[in-house]
Amino acid sequence: MSEPRGIEERLDWFLSHNPSGPGMCAQHSWRALGGNQNPPNPERWGTPDANAVYGKVKASGRYWTGTPKRGALVVWQYGDNGHVAICYDSAGTKIATTDPKNKPGGVGVESIAYPEQWGASPNRRIWTDEYNGSRFSVGEAIAPGDVYLSKLVYGQEASDSVARLQAVLNVHSLDGGETLPISGNYYTETDEEVRLCQKQHGYGNDPVKGSSVGPKQAEHLFAGSGCNVINDLPVPVEPVPPEPPDLPDRNTGGSAWDEYSGKPSGTLTVKASDGYVALDAVTPKAPADGLEFHMAYLHCDLTWSGTGDGDIRLKYVRDGGDATAYQDYTVRNGKEDFLITHGQHWEAGEQGVGGKWYINVGAGISKVVITTRYAKIGGVTYDSKPTGKAVAKALTGAPVGVGSVRTWAIGITTAVVVLLIVEAKRGIGNGN
Repeated sequence: MSEPRGIEERLDWFLSHNPSGPGMCAQHSWRALGGNQNPPNPERWGTPDANAVYGKVKASGRYWTGTPKRGALVVWQYGDNGHVAICYDSAGTKIATTDPKNKPGGVGVESIAYPEQWGASPNRRIWTDEYNGSRFSVGEAIAPGDVYLSKLVYGQEASDSVARLQAVLNVHSLDGGETLPISGNYYTETDEEVRLCQKQHGYGNDPVKGSSVGPKQAEHLFAGSGCNVINDLPVPVEPVPPEPPDLPDRNTGGSAWDEYSGKPSGTLTVKASDGYVALDAVTPKAPADGLEFHMAYLHCDLTWSGTGDGDIRLKYVRDGGDATAYQDYTVRNGKEDFLITHGQHWEAGEQGVGGKWYINVGAGISKVVITTRYAKIGGVTYDSKPTGKAVAKALTGAPVGVGSVRTWAIGITTAVVVLLIVEAKRGIGNGN
């Protein structure tokens, strides 16, 4: 939906357009607020005159009787029709009005006492910042202050955090960007500017009418603004993996072991703007030194934001932040779901050291909702650094003598060669 016009835009429109005729103050003021937009915001109230507007505002309960703020809707009840205008100055002493002095049917700026010549009284004057349920900005420009990330999401209304977002977007350089009204309402125009910033600065690609401002984009936008960004977004609680069982016999060459994360309940949502998100299916730490095998299973429901194919990347990060494996998946545009059945790799592991799988989405995908997910880890242990012959013996059971090679890359190569030789002796690959 559209948003009501900001204060400056509202007053400029009021004073640069003539009403449809004499006595059309209520209609002209509504149009200046944003009633002539497509779609209109505020929506039409269906009031025949200013007196009816006065009654509607009073019934809403959101009005004041003192000095109006700049940009406020000011309403007088008197006579047959009453009068509606918009407060013009910060002191609340002037109004942008229809039918000004010597200009019937036109517009101009007059004293707030101007309608009293027609029988109006300050005792029957009220002002408001809401019309037919739609809030609009009044007063001076929003001052720097606290910005709560939980408020910077499409659909939020009447929020100082959103108003401060609109203010910084207005001074932010964006190709094709437009000036936003400082309304405090996060709807179509604000959504478009946030997504434009995301695309041009690499902060994600949220869907239309589904954008939000994350920590990194907020840090970028509010830098130097004097605002205090507060990250009050919910923090996912990562499950604490169970302690591995006491396995005194598993740290000897040739022993095999495996562990399973279990399937977490509920779903895990990952947006393109989130960056890497930890998978909440976590396996126990390795019970022994050895050659480790890691795998992950994910059932992903996809939401698309564009026409191009999507990217999903998995990575495995060991305790301490060591990312040891990456796997990329390209998903055809339009698929409703995608299965990652064997995200896997193997590496040299250490007793008591664990890790996690992380997922990142991008390109044409705006978010994935992961339903079924789990991880597995298995290993073959050894007493000292692995050698090719020791690993081959553990994997095949073949009677191979103990080797002395200590370098991991050479050891793995030797293990592969030994495995081939052993399988050949068993009759595989020789035509039998």
